[in-house]
Amino acid sequence: MTANNKIKLALVDDDVLVVKLLEQFLTTVGGYEIVCMAYDGSEFIEKLPDLEQKPDIALIDLRMEQMNGIETVQELKKIAPEVKVITLSSHYKTSFVGFMLKTGVNAFIPKDTSPDFLVEVVN
Repeated sequence: MTANNKIKLALVDDDVLVVKLLEQFLTTVGGYEIVCMAYDGSEFIEKLPDLEQKPDIALIDLRMEQMNGIETVQELKKIAPEVKVITLSSHYKTSFVGFMLKTGVNAFIPKDTSPDFLVEVVN
């Protein structure tokens, strides 16, 4: 956690509705500050160097048109290895989870998870 005791988050998903709903939900829960919202991996990677505050955690969708989640995590780990990554996806395969963990993902959450579980994992 940071000095103001809020977890700083980046939300990265090519589904605008998902990003907006996550922002609204996590802001309502409290204890979080959304420092970046991006609608594909390349946009996130481009925005990252210019952010006033770096995220503590990036919630990244696995399947995106422009730079998918795997490519995004690989690039993120090169330029900001301290940022933790939680991958969100509706495409869940056990073998794929192992691969994602090897690339530096800290957690993998199916998109059909409960909001309470998402908060638990982020905390």
